[in-house]
Amino acid sequence: MKKVGIKNRRDKLTHSIGFSFTSEAVYHFHHTYEIGLFKLQPIIPLLKETIFIANTDGVLDAFKDRDDYGKYAPFRSNFCCELTTCEEDWKNLVVDDKGLTFNSLESSEKLNFITKIASAIILLLRLKGMTYFTTPIELSGTTFQELSQKNKSVEMRTRFTQSIIDFIPNPNPDPRKLVDEDFVWINENHHALGTLNENGRMNFFHDLYDSLHFPNVSVQLTLIWSGIESIVKSDHTGTRHSIKSRCAMILGGTREEQRDIFNKVGKLYNFRCDVIHGNKEFSMLNYMNDFEEDDGGFKPIGGAKKLCDSYQILTDLLLKVIDDGKFPTKSELKSMQNQYAQE
Repeated sequence: MKKVGIKNRRDKLTHSIGFSFTSEAVYHFHHTYEIGLFKLQPIIPLLKETIFIANTDGVLDAFKDRDDYGKYAPFRSNFCCELTTCEEDWKNLVVDDKGLTFNSLESSEKLNFITKIASAIILLLRLKGMTYFTTPIELSGTTFQELSQKNKSVEMRTRFTQSIIDFIPNPNPDPRKLVDEDFVWINENHHALGTLNENGRMNFFHDLYDSLHFPNVSVQLTLIWSGIESIVKSDHTGTRHSIKSRCAMILGGTREEQRDIFNKVGKLYNFRCDVIHGNKEFSMLNYMNDFEEDDGGFKPIGGAKKLCDSYQILTDLLLKVIDDGKFPTKSELKSMQNQYAQE
């Protein structure tokens, strides 16, 4: 009875975020990865061919609010893994420089704290290349894997920017399933995002990468360049040159690499300006037509490639920020720009 009581308490304090993968890029997880106090663990998805009848997956009665099942149901066959944790494992964690512990927080503060760390992990997963997923639903009171065993005890929250059912073009040119080395890196760096979040600056990038599933490629392009400019800033007396030179100095190791990046960023920025200012059309139809066959697959060309290349520049910049443990300061960026001009 004591063991049952402990389990019931842990279940009540368990929080999980479900990862919904598009049918075109389902990643089946066979292992559980520990990331800090979280576990990224597999979920056994429903077969796509299952005929829908009420309560097909046995979880209709799991939710405290019966209407929540209708929000859960569209994604039930796409959940392949979840990020889950239990508040019991956090209770002695010191959460600030004054010695405040997690256990002394209010219930809502505890959930907010856990959600911030989870968002950091999700961002790092995307930066490492695992991008064809959304996180539409969060649960409290269970894991997704054990959802069918619950009865009117589960609370659900929806993430409206992630509640996307149909396939949406993603600007990542190289989506992939992560390997063990990637999870080692994520484990080492997910706390670093907290120190980078001065004045909420990293929150912008959490939201940005969430929003890259927005079903409009010109909006995706605009968001990507907002992220790039947030990192490298710009000199208002020479915006193009400052963005190009600063990207080149941050990302290029050799002088030749810096010149290549300078020229590449210039072309991408020109495309961004043409689209944003209405000089060039870049619609979903344009995007879908900008692919050609290549060794049995398809590779982006034209505007689609410029979108993918812009995404890669942003991701490389953000990875560099994380590896450095800080954003470059305005004075450092100005110095980089001057250094590029002098060499």
